[in-house]
Amino acid sequence: MRPNRPWLPPATSWPGRLARERTRLKLLLVGSVRGPHPVDRGGQTHGTVEVVAGSIEDRKFLACYREQDRLAGAIGMNSPRLLMQAKLLFERKAPWELAVRELRS
Repeated sequence: MRPNRPWLPPATSWPGRLARERTRLKLLLVGSVRGPHPVDRGGQTHGTVEVVAGSIEDRKFLACYREQDRLAGAIGMNSPRLLMQAKLLFERKAPWELAVRELRS
């Protein structure tokens, strides 16, 4: 019998090849990409979201998710190179300021 553990989503998601070819978009994510919405525990928020490179209008961007003072996750559209940099920073548990500075340079 398995211990009662909460289900956790995968840390990284890669879209299927067919979906990319139909839409001509590459949408990749790493880590936790929950938006800044309140939770039941004392009205705290999950964190903040900030576009650190590119623009949503151009359909090429990298948005990073912050929880407390660290990089919690990232989502990139048509920015695979930046997403891979964010993935490395996420795996190193990089502080927020350092991660944003490296991704913007």
